[in-house]
Amino acid sequence: MSKYRAFLLRLSASLFLVACTSATTAWQSSAIGLTSPPPSEEQVRAAADRLAWHRKMVARPKPTGCFAATFPLMEWKKTQCVRAPKMPHKRPPPLAKLPRPVPPIKVPTNAPVGAVAGNGNDLVAVANGGPLTAAEGSFDQTADIQTVSSVTSAAQNAPGAYALQINVAPFATPACANAQDPKSCQGWLQYLFMNDNNGSLALMEVWLFNFGPTCPGQGSVPQLPNMPAGVSWVNSGTDCVFDSPTTALLAAQPVTSLSQLHMRGEAIPGGQDSVTITLPNGTISGVAISDNILKLSSVWREVEFNVVGYINAQRAAFNSGAAAVVHINVENGTMNAPTIINSGFTGETNNFNLVPPGCANTGNPPSIVFEEITLASQKSLACPPAIPAPPKPPQLTPCQQATEAVTIDETLLAKAQARLSDPTCKGPASVNCVKARQAAQAALSAAIVHRNQVCNP
Repeated sequence: MSKYRAFLLRLSASLFLVACTSATTAWQSSAIGLTSPPPSEEQVRAAADRLAWHRKMVARPKPTGCFAATFPLMEWKKTQCVRAPKMPHKRPPPLAKLPRPVPPIKVPTNAPVGAVAGNGNDLVAVANGGPLTAAEGSFDQTADIQTVSSVTSAAQNAPGAYALQINVAPFATPACANAQDPKSCQGWLQYLFMNDNNGSLALMEVWLFNFGPTCPGQGSVPQLPNMPAGVSWVNSGTDCVFDSPTTALLAAQPVTSLSQLHMRGEAIPGGQDSVTITLPNGTISGVAISDNILKLSSVWREVEFNVVGYINAQRAAFNSGAAAVVHINVENGTMNAPTIINSGFTGETNNFNLVPPGCANTGNPPSIVFEEITLASQKSLACPPAIPAPPKPPQLTPCQQATEAVTIDETLLAKAQARLSDPTCKGPASVNCVKARQAAQAALSAAIVHRNQVCNP
């Protein structure tokens, strides 16, 4: 039974208030990507000011180590780094087999919704016209995102946990010069933002695939230059990996704020590789290491960005009805639209279904945009995608609305009658309880009269 549909008939002030609240909730649920009423002009201006500040700040050189900026100050401040927990992400087996370059796929415009995103299946941006210096991921729209858990095939469940990842494709790197077989060795880098109910942090995970049983800095193998202080390579089979220092623990970011997060990865020639996360409160936090370790900046062309499971091949499981529009900016000094390919470079996944083919856009910077959904009815092939609003509930006839109003008032009258026997209605308080019962009776009588007029004209 819908109080919203019956609120126009309310003669009781309290019922009118409930009805208005329900009406607001109904409007919010039909607005795409919104969890509050339309913003005021002042809020729009404030958001524009913060976006302009964000764009200026992320373009500024970043200090080595950990840093942060707070709106509206135009400066990076050094912050304390934290040693990364021991949490290397599992290497997805397909990475060792992916040909380079991956040929673009041709996707028909009427293609069905694809499989879950991640573990080698994602829509990836390939820059045209030169190596990338930066990529930024965000979500243009989200719809009905309420909950998320990071889950595994063993049914382990971490409520509220998810990760944002900017992933590069495995690449040739001078760091493989001392590998057991330099020709089979490749570099790989993940820019990570990891969140659970205890907090969040940003870091980078740096890999050397197929380096051999002895990593740089071990035995007779020389250490690579410009390694972060206190950080060493760790063996993972024949791979070598290290986690950068991480930002200090940031506030937990509920998944309902996903559309307000902006993640950025950079690789500056002769400079630094850095990851930054912009939070809904406007603060930017990040960490930087030397690009000279792997020299990603000379070869970076492919970008994957998405929200996935927290760690170790986990899946980010969203509630049914959730949907999102993924936006990836690619910066390489051109305005050339990227190419979109079906690929991917991480072992983590989500339970969204991809909607190919996505949209490639020219601009400053150029970008790709694509949709991922949990319900087939949310599929959009527009460019940019526009997640359809949920269907409106069927409209009741005036007679049905009036009948609902009578039923509601009957329930309220019964509650007011029962309250007369409650100890809180004894003594002087009984006067107010009697008045409340009389008001409920009057509201019911009026509703019955209105129903009879509407239903029996």
